[in-house]
Parts: sequence; C-alpha cells; structure tokens
Amino acid sequence: MLFSGILLVIYTFKPNILGSIYFKSGEYKIENDQFKVLKKVADTLKKDSLLLIDCIGYTDRSGSFKQNLRIALKRAQEVKKALVKKFNINPERIFTIAFGADTTSHLPPDKKRRTDIIVHPPAAILTSYSNRVILQPFFIPTAWLQPKGDDPLYRFYKVKTERASLADIYFPRKGTIELGSEALLIIYGSLKRKKRHIPDITLSTGRLYAILQKDSKTKKLNVKTPSAEVKFVSARGKVGVNKNKMTLVSLFEGYAEVYAKGKKVKLKSGEGTFVEKGEPPAPPEKLPSPPEIHVKKSKLHVSDTLILTWKGKSTFYHIQFFSDSSLKNVLLDTIVNQNYFNYPLLSPGILGIRISSMDKKGIESDYSNPLFLKILPQKHSQLPPTQILKLTKIRHNLYRITLKSVPEVLLYIGNNIIETDKNGKVTVTVKKHPYIIVKAVDKTGNSRIDTLKLPTEKFYKVGVYLGYAQGSLLPFRHDLFTGIEAKMVFYRGFGAGGGVYTNVAEKARYSCQKALAIFSYEFELTYQLHPEIIFGYGILSLRRLYIIQTLGTGINVKLSHTVYLFPHIRHYSLWPGDNNFTEFGAFFFISFKK
Repeated sequence: MLFSGILLVIYTFKPNILGSIYFKSGEYKIENDQFKVLKKVADTLKKDSLLLIDCIGYTDRSGSFKQNLRIALKRAQEVKKALVKKFNINPERIFTIAFGADTTSHLPPDKKRRTDIIVHPPAAILTSYSNRVILQPFFIPTAWLQPKGDDPLYRFYKVKTERASLADIYFPRKGTIELGSEALLIIYGSLKRKKRHIPDITLSTGRLYAILQKDSKTKKLNVKTPSAEVKFVSARGKVGVNKNKMTLVSLFEGYAEVYAKGKKVKLKSGEGTFVEKGEPPAPPEKLPSPPEIHVKKSKLHVSDTLILTWKGKSTFYHIQFFSDSSLKNVLLDTIVNQNYFNYPLLSPGILGIRISSMDKKGIESDYSNPLFLKILPQKHSQLPPTQILKLTKIRHNLYRITLKSVPEVLLYIGNNIIETDKNGKVTVTVKKHPYIIVKAVDKTGNSRIDTLKLPTEKFYKVGVYLGYAQGSLLPFRHDLFTGIEAKMVFYRGFGAGGGVYTNVAEKARYSCQKALAIFSYEFELTYQLHPEIIFGYGILSLRRLYIIQTLGTGINVKLSHTVYLFPHIRHYSLWPGDNNFTEFGAFFFISFKK
C-alpha cells in the first residue's frame, strides 16, 4: 500500500498527504491533540523503511511576507523535531519546506495555519530487475537492501548489480535506463547548483543503456562518470566505465554531448567516443556495425548444444542470453573475441539472444536484432551412464580420472570438451572435488547428464611409537613410552583408530600401560605435509584403572608413498580430575590404501 502511494507521486505528480498539523495564530507549538496525527505518520514511516516525507509549513494571510515565511519554517521544523525525538524517526528521512501564507486555497484561516506532511517524490523508480540487484538508501549508508519491485529511488540512492544481472530504472518525464552487469549507479537527483551540467546519475562502474523519450529537447539525461560527463538529449545510447576508469560512449539515436577537462565533443547518431581519466574527449568515430546472428535450428532440445555463429569484423562481441521474450531475465552476460559461441546449458522455454560489437577500446555498437529460440524438453536418451574407471592423484589437489562412456561421444566436463576413443574411454585432469558433472552428447544429438561422485581415498596406517612424557599423573615425573598404533582414514581426512603403549620403568610394580581410542582429522597442506588434530579417550593402568582423555596435534611427513613420520605432542588429563601429563613423541607409519 505504501508503494502504491509513492507511485501516485511518480506518475501523477500530485501530493500524497499523510497528515496535517494545525497551529494557533502566530504560534508554532504543537498542541497535544495533534500528536495522534504524528503517531499515524510515524507508524507509516516505520512500516516502510524506504519512505521519505516533506514537512511543508503554511500560515494564514495576517502577517507580513517575512513573518509568515519565518513562522511557516518554524512550524515545519517543529513537526520534524517531534517525529525525531518522540517517535525515533531518522531525521535524514524528513525534509522541511516553508511556503509562507496559503493563498491558493479557500480554507478558513484556522485551516491555513498548518504543516502538511506529504510523501517526498522520488527521483526515479526501479521498475524491474533480474538476478542479483541491491539498493542502498542514503540514510542507511552501511546497509544494502533487496529490492521488491517498483522500488522508489530517492536522491543519493545507490543501485548495484552483480554478474549476469540487469535493472530497469524509470526517470519521470525523461525515459528509462537499463543498468548492466557489475555496475554501480548513484541517483544524483535534480539539485540547484552553480555547475553548468547537473548530473541525474553517476556511474562508477559497468554499463548502462539509456532509452529516452523522443521529439523534445527537455528529455535530457545527464550521466557523470569518473572521467567525463555525458548529456543525452532525446536519445538512445550507452555509457560504460571500464576497469581503468575510461568512459565509453555510444550514441544510436538522437543527440549527445561529452564533457571533460573543459572540452566538449558532440555526437550524432551512429557515433561514439572515449575519455581517458584526466584527458579531454577523443574525436567522434563511427560505431562498429551490429553482428548478424545465425543458427541452424530455431527449435532445440534441452539435450542439444546451441552452436551460435555471426558475421562481423570487430575485436570483441558482447553476448546476452535471456529466458523470456521481453529480454529482462538475463541468463548469461559475457564478452568473447571470436565469431562463434557454444552453449550446452539449455532449459525448456524461450531463449532470447542479442549481441553487440565492440572495438579494441570497448566502444559498443547497437544490439543486433534479437533472436528467439524455442527450447523443447529433453529427448529420450539411450546413452548409458558415464562411469569412473580409474582415479590417480597427480599432485596436491589435482587428479587424473579415466571415464568410460559410448565410443566417439563428446563429454563436457567443466571447461573441458573431450571425445571418447573407440573403446568409449577418455582421460581428463580435474581439481579435487567430491563430485563432477559430466554431459555426454552423441552425434545424433542424444545426451545424458551424470553427477559422478569421486571415490574417497581410504587408507590404513599401522606404526610404532616412541615418546617422552612428563607430568603429575605419572609414577615418575619423567618417563618414556613405547607402543603400537593403527588408524583408518575413511572420509575427507577424518579417521579413527587405537593404540596400546607401555612405559619404560625399572620396576614392574610401577609399570604404566595405556590403551586409547583415537579420533583424528588430517588435511593436506602440501603433497608431503599433512597436519593432524587428534582427540581420544582411554585407560591408564597405574596399579588401578583411570579414565583419561587426550588432545594432541602434529604433522605427518610423507617420507615415501607408504612410509610416514608423525612428530606430535599430546596432553593427557584424568577424567574427572586435575592430574595430567604431556608427551612429545613420534610415530613411524606404514600406509595401506584400500
């Protein structure tokens, strides 16, 4: 309901009054019976965190012009002060304006002595968006908010898009802009300033596509970038800012002016220019021609791979895929340097495609005529599932896998496209990951997608132990322990095992034996170094049985494919109890893979 009120201001430009506060003649103190109106206003502001208001002060015609203006401003300021102090409203959401005597209405004098509280008209409105788009109000400078659709954008609001995202923003009486991927835009608003060129928006990064209303010189959009100012007049064109803060301008229709370093360049339809930071604008140049898109089929199945080609002589091409006929829901937004593009990740429905050409500097042509394809559900596939035959570790976090499928089919594995041999086998190198997605496509267009779980390396370790211990829990303050220990690493470095140990004591009656159940986590720092954390419980025999717990850490050093050295430190404590001891030792392990 709040947004519908704001939209009324946007499109009709009529004030939407939330309430009015009335005053006695010559006074600006708020009477007690008026606070119920302020409470309703405050409740409305709290329900909608994006709403801004104007407090407009009026008087009757009894005083002089200066007196009426002063009292009208005081009345507006008192209303703002009450909303801030009594109802905890952010003062930056409230604007005060003094109109003085109300000479336009036929109200009685007691109704003219008032402050109207109306919705503050936004500078623009976010009409639609796709994927990841966020907003930042100027009065909440540390927060980024999720849009809801038809969001009002006030002065100094920020709009940010991430990769493969679009946002459509409407400017009243001007037109619409399409904010491209990875862009940051600030709504600058129409402020009264001494500068000759007043920006409507500032573009810090990314690109925007402006579509202004035609046939009028008043339909202007001023865009400020880090290196230039661009003014579109009844035009359709693009503005972009690259990583080097260079401004790129393309004009498709209408008229545009580019200002930088005190110089101006005028653009006509079909022309573009660029501005390097700290330099004047370059002379106008002809825009590259839009490419001509070609596809073999207008209907594809989900299992098919779209093979897209086009005619053009440009250095780069800007490709956009959409999942609707209105070209709003973006699926892919990328730049390539070749005249073809393969896209295997199709979904049922409509696929819209448009491409533009780009020169070496990044000046962009108009979009090609959009191409729409119909993607049908997946055809019946008789391909067998892809299987993993062999897994070999090459080095840290890198594996070589051998897959088996149908002979002479294409396998799409991440960024790899490999054809199987006559036996249906193929070998590929992948990074360490629990799962890989494999798409198999045969020559007739049948396909199959399989999610393959890479087998987890399971291995056993058996070894001998030698350690030096000291602490209050021992029969002697210093002692040596020997023993044997076995362990199984079963999932992503998590393992379990146990061990038995005995001390090297001169007298048998003081002998101390341990039996431990150990749980461990081991991760690969490098191919040879494997840090490990252990935790366990066990029994300590010291003429009677004690329950002990241990916590330790160390690092496995891989001496060969099967032999490990594990220097470590372990801390033992009585459970429950305060006695404890600490061991410094080393294991020599022999590893057996399962």
